[in-house]
Amino acid sequence: MMDRHCKAADIIWRVEATWNVAFQTLERVDELQRQVADLSALVASLRAGTIPEVEARPIAATRGFGK
Repeated sequence: MMDRHCKAADIIWRVEATWNVAFQTLERVDELQRQVADLSALVASLRAGTIPEVEARPIAATRGFGK
């Protein structure tokens, strides 16, 4: 009986760990999509011959270190 509880707890722990990794990956994908959009807007502005206003963000925050 105890062995079943240990196996169930292990499965639950693995599912939670997998969910956490998946969620963190989705957060990173969202941040990368924002960065790609920012770069696309910058390239479009430069091609149009204008210098866009740029939002200053700390480098650490854009690389996931500030969390």
